[in-house]
Amino acid sequence: MHEAASQVLGHTAVQMNRKAAEKLGIKDGDEIWIESFYGKTKGKVKLREGIRPDCLLTTQMYGHWVTPYARHIGLPNLNQIIPALIELTDEVGGCKDHIKVKVYRV
Repeated sequence: MHEAASQVLGHTAVQMNRKAAEKLGIKDGDEIWIESFYGKTKGKVKLREGIRPDCLLTTQMYGHWVTPYARHIGLPNLNQIIPALIELTDEVGGCKDHIKVKVYRV
């Protein structure tokens, strides 16, 4: 899965709006912390123009405790910063993965 994902631009990084990153002193390729009330995770950032300035975009298929490979490839794990609450589950069984976070360089 990681091999296929690495062929998609930005898919193996935290995608962030370029102007928002500049305000925080974050450069393309920097390692950043993403911290919420529930926990924190880190990953490398890919600066993009098409991302809203008030949002980050990450994938969610990594960090599985059963898959040691995924745990060690250095991608952020959203499960560490977003609670698994029934109130956030939508009508098709997916989770609404959004939460307010603090972002800063490692």
